Amino acid sequence: MTEQRRPPRPGRCRWPSLAGAVALAALAVVIPAWPAAAAPAVGNGQFGITPVPGSNGIAAPYFIMTVAAGRSAVDIAIISNPGTSAVTLKVGRSVGVTAGNGGSSFNSSFGGCSGSGCWVTGLPGTVTLPAGTGERQSFTVHVPASTAPGQYLAGITLESASPRSVQVGSNGKGAVARAVIIDQVTVGVAVNVGSLDQMTTRLQIPRSPGRPSASSPG
Repeated sequence: MTEQRRPPRPGRCRWPSLAGAVALAALAVVIPAWPAAAAPAVGNGQFGITPVPGSNGIAAPYFIMTVAAGRSAVDIAIISNPGTSAVTLKVGRSVGVTAGNGGSSFNSSFGGCSGSGCWVTGLPGTVTLPAGTGERQSFTVHVPASTAPGQYLAGITLESASPRSVQVGSNGKGAVARAVIIDQVTVGVAVNVGSLDQMTTRLQIPRSPGRPSASSPG
């Protein structure tokens, strides 16, 4: 189990004002670019979530935690609102699934949890942030004692508490079609359970005439 830092009390910090392209350029120098998984949503719901930066001042693109079965670990997330107006966010737990393109995606739930998403606890149900501020939130990952060695993917999802309604068309006779847009972002929480040698797989290549057998680490 990796050593976890003792988290400070949840606190709030203020980001620099975003006033024009010059200020944006300065912000990019002072604060490392947000990872893709935690990039602020565009539109009315500008917000983001990222791991707390390390000693080098750079935040990882997602959480990576090594936790033994039956044990717990603590980490810290920074929830941010770099926008120009206050925002109220719902905070939920997600579970990683295989996407249709072969990558990873997340199934989020704000009414419950499933799979490794249930391992994430300690986060508030909602967070309200004034414009240009960020807030530290500690959370705990507890791995059930019966969990087999392997790599598991959970997530922390933010969703705007105020969905946006936009016009998408009309029939020319006064009827207007509208769509409800929900701004949402998720940061991954990758949990390694067990030692690396327990998670190693090997591909066995059958022996063919005139060729020795071989194996390669997966």
